Formats: sequence, structure tokens, C-alpha cells
Amino acid sequence: MSASEKQPDALTCAAANVTPLPSSAKKAAIPKNGYSVHDTEIPHNGQRLYPGVWMHYSNKTEEGEEVPTHQWLCGPLHVDAITRNQACSEGYGRLLRYTNLDGRELTWAMPSELLAGRPERIVSSLLNRGLRVDHHQQREVVSYIASQYPQRRVISTSTTGWIGAELFITPLETIGRGDAIFQSESSADGEYGRAGTLEGWKAGSSLSAQSCQETPCFS
Repeated sequence: MSASEKQPDALTCAAANVTPLPSSAKKAAIPKNGYSVHDTEIPHNGQRLYPGVWMHYSNKTEEGEEVPTHQWLCGPLHVDAITRNQACSEGYGRLLRYTNLDGRELTWAMPSELLAGRPERIVSSLLNRGLRVDHHQQREVVSYIASQYPQRRVISTSTTGWIGAELFITPLETIGRGDAIFQSESSADGEYGRAGTLEGWKAGSSLSAQSCQETPCFS
């Protein structure tokens, strides 16, 4: 959809062609060619740019005059970091952060190898988690993700468990000290749930260890 259409229902190189706009922006710089992403509606040259990712480009009239065009692609979708394994040798991906239809902010460490396939594979995962996407702009949504190279780096792993001695990884969260995340081809959380507290887990572990010392746990 264009800006004039109805609003949709309720550590080396930086991203050179995306303009993140602060929520309080009144008059923000929109690139002549490239992408912008923002979390609130902003005015631009008498038009309203709704929350989300926008593609900006120019069309030439028969008289040779350039006419700026603004195309809405999807709801707010940020590429926050590049992910890779501890050895910086494989497992590269993009850490995506987006807002779904219920206003909930979600993340997905998406493997970069998905960019080599059909765009529907990536878009279907985002749609499944509630991201609003222009059906006619699915390919451009993936092109936007592929074009982003943020400076931040995050360790990724495709298996759950301990990363070093102080960090435990699950599909839902990381527990402990460190900047790492679970990465998979699906944005779903699987069958993992969350209950209790870290302090309660520590207390329970201490009691279990004490019980095993007093009474052998295995024969």
C-alpha cells in the first residue's frame, strides 16, 4: 500500500540504507532511496507514514520529473544484530524484533541461510507470529531483512543447554550472564514454557543435591 492509501487494520559495517526513526519524531529524514522503519505514525510531506517498514524510491514522469514514492511493506520489524557461533565461523543470522497484531514485541534469531531460499519461507514464519505483511510485498520484506548489517553481534546456538559456565539457553530466553540467543529456522517457541523463578530453581537444586548425598539416588 502507498502512503496515500488507507491505513491497514488494527562489529564492521553498519546499516547504510535504513533510517530508524525515534517515536517522538515530528520531522524525520526519509531516504530518497532505501528503507525506513518506525514504531509510530509520522507525517512526511503532507502524508502519513503508518508504523512499520517503508520502502522509498522515485518514479520518473513522461516529462522526466522524479516523483517520490513511499511503499508500506509490513509492521514494525527491526534487525537488531548479526548472530553467529562462538567461533565466528558459521551459524550466521539476523536477530529480528517485531510487533505482532496484539501489540506484543517478539524476537526471532533467523538463520541467514533462509535468505537463499524462497521468501515465502521467512514470511510465513513472521505471519505465524502475527506480523502484519502486505501480501504483494513479501519479496521486498525479505530484501529489507537481507540488506541490513547492524554492528551488534550476538552468539547463536541451534541447541538448548549451557554456553560456557554462566549462560543457559532455551528457545524462550537466556538465563545467566552473556549475550547469546537460540537460533532456528522457525520463529515458534516449541513446547517450552516458563514457570517459577531462578531463585526457586537454585533452592530446589540445592535440596536435590543434599538429598542425593544423604540417600544414594542411583543404585
